[in-house]
Amino acid sequence: MVQAVTDKNGSTEAANAYLKGLWDKPAQELMAKMYLRPSDKTVLAANQDTLPNINTFEPVDVFGSWNNIMSTFFVDGGVFDTLARPPKQ
Repeated sequence: MVQAVTDKNGSTEAANAYLKGLWDKPAQELMAKMYLRPSDKTVLAANQDTLPNINTFEPVDVFGSWNNIMSTFFVDGGVFDTLARPPKQ
């Protein structure tokens, strides 16, 4: 679906370069400095003082397929919308 849009707009190459850049070591190091957990194991190990080990999981192993995840959690009125509402006063 995304590639259909980027192909139509002639931006597939730029989109792919952007996504590749997110996984390159400099970007992973920047993420770690911003307290985001990098996927690069060497970068994560180098930042274990601020990013201690935690139990992680693959979303599809817990919540089902990405189609199920999107239609349950991120559809208008889904779980995310419910959680993002301010509490009733």
